[in-house]
Amino acid sequence: MCWRGRELDVVSQVEAIEHFKAIRGDLERVPVAMTMLEVVDHVALERHPMPEMFRMLVGALRTLEERLSPALLGSFLWKLLALEGVGPSIDQCAGCGSEGELVAFDAGEGGFLCHSCRRGQAVGAETVNLIRQVLSGGLRAALDQPPSRATAEAERLAMLATEYHLDRRVRSAHRGAEIATAGWQGWSNTSNSDAAHAGLDPGAGPDPGAPD
Repeated sequence: MCWRGRELDVVSQVEAIEHFKAIRGDLERVPVAMTMLEVVDHVALERHPMPEMFRMLVGALRTLEERLSPALLGSFLWKLLALEGVGPSIDQCAGCGSEGELVAFDAGEGGFLCHSCRRGQAVGAETVNLIRQVLSGGLRAALDQPPSRATAEAERLAMLATEYHLDRRVRSAHRGAEIATAGWQGWSNTSNSDAAHAGLDPGAGPDPGAPD
């Protein structure tokens, strides 16, 4: 139940509709979900309904619940940037507008660059093709891609672009290595406050009322 206040609203009761048990119980999926939630939290505006962003987030979480696609996080970030109107130039050079081969990426320039304009991060052709596929209606096929240099590079560049446009570091994106190093208990002891804020407390057991 929610009461609207002048500045702050008061929520006294909630009911979970989807529990995402597979995410909460998987060391590899938790950081992906946390990163998506953190980015949306930074992008969303208070008291401004954003139904398309909400649908995108829920769809990504449902996909993550079903499987951990190596292209999921990068694809989500690229599509979120496009939704916000700051998606990368992918069909032509962001510097000169030529339609030749794109070989580099620079978030400050607005996207991918040709040989003549190249600066920033070098990019392989497979990565450019994967990101173009994500942004041109081929998301389902992109999510079926096996782990590769292209999926890893697409995610890394998406995070660079996201942090550039947010003008801040996305902390959750850098937690994966900590989890792998410290293990579940060590990470959860230092991260419970962040996880609870995101609604994906890794220390919580399965909800007894959750459907199997």
